[in-house]
Amino acid sequence: MFIYNNINKMISIALYYSSLEHSGGIERVVVEQTRIFTEKGYSCVLLTEISPTFYINRIKCDCEILPINNEDRQNEWSRIIGERGVKYVICNSAVDSHILKDIDSIHAAGAKIINTIHFSFPSPMLFNEAWESFRINKVIGERCDAVATVSAVDALWWRALGCNAFHVQNPFTIYKHTGHQSHETNHNLVWVGRCAPQKQPLEAVKIMSEVIKAIPDAKLYMVGIEGKDRLSEFIAQKRLEKNIIVVPPTNEIGQYYEQAAIHLLTSITESFCLVIAEAKSYHIPTVMYDIPFLELIADGNGVEIVSQRDYKAAANKIVDLLNNPLLLKQKGMAAYSTLNSFNDNEVVACWETIFDSLESGNPYIANMHNPYETIVREVYSAWMNHCNANQWKIDFFDNIERATGWSANGIIYGFMDKIIKPLKKIKRKIK
Repeated sequence: MFIYNNINKMISIALYYSSLEHSGGIERVVVEQTRIFTEKGYSCVLLTEISPTFYINRIKCDCEILPINNEDRQNEWSRIIGERGVKYVICNSAVDSHILKDIDSIHAAGAKIINTIHFSFPSPMLFNEAWESFRINKVIGERCDAVATVSAVDALWWRALGCNAFHVQNPFTIYKHTGHQSHETNHNLVWVGRCAPQKQPLEAVKIMSEVIKAIPDAKLYMVGIEGKDRLSEFIAQKRLEKNIIVVPPTNEIGQYYEQAAIHLLTSITESFCLVIAEAKSYHIPTVMYDIPFLELIADGNGVEIVSQRDYKAAANKIVDLLNNPLLLKQKGMAAYSTLNSFNDNEVVACWETIFDSLESGNPYIANMHNPYETIVREVYSAWMNHCNANQWKIDFFDNIERATGWSANGIIYGFMDKIIKPLKKIKRKIK
């Protein structure tokens, strides 16, 4: 345990996430919450399972380590909540294997628990590995005192499924600027994210393969990448080793925003999309694939949006901006201007709405006669029926992955690349 301060404050909050040893969006959100709640007069403690080192200099509250053993864990929940007078536990890890027992332990110790759902509601329908997320989060949400979502549309979705859901605003980091920005005169781009299917990193490579045809010295920094074998192979295939620099996870992302002229986003789905907010704070416009429901792009300022996977259109937008420094500067200023309503006070106001609701004892009750909520429930029902009917396929790929260590996507890609493509080539030669 390390101690940041011991000031007695009015309301005590515990923030839980299993590990902060990565540079993902959730990790950065939790770290920012430690700062904001502490600065706004709350007594705050961070709970995690691994002693934090990656963000150690950014965590602004006490930190305690939860054991993995269930009995010891239950005792620690009771001790921490009792000694610190914790009133609310904000959980950020719905897929954690301990979550259901944690809920019981937290309630037994006299605190209320709020589960934050960080993914957007279409995600389980888009990615097989997340297909059970609806059911799991519905069960957890019904047992928690409240559910927090990072978009208003997601809150409507989970309310319709029987959760006491509220929309909260994600905090984001405004990194320290060095004052040496030259956005309008360089040809650097930045892409920030994990090497995950929903982020579509290979699309960024396709876009750059088009950009360099017009601007040969353009460079793309892909920040936060782990497990880059497939990505590196694709970069080499496109002969872009000099134009694309892959950067491992770092807690100093600001330096890459600061040296960039444009932020590139290739995700197929996002909920809040922290990287857009971070780019806007650096006066950097975003060129992105179209993603519905994002509040950060609702006014259209500082973003250039093209259809999903239209990499040529995205490249054209980038080239147009890089070739027009005045337009690039205007877009950057417009991007920054949209952040006025995204600030620490709004973050706390959203959470206090949840706290006030929990104190009133009047949770949201699903409206069985609301046509919009009825549509959500019907979609959910149809999805679960579809998943149940295809359970054998899901089990098949899960078993192969456990046995081989290869993902289903990797197996399919390898099969296509090593077997199907050569067979097609032989067939063409025979013809």
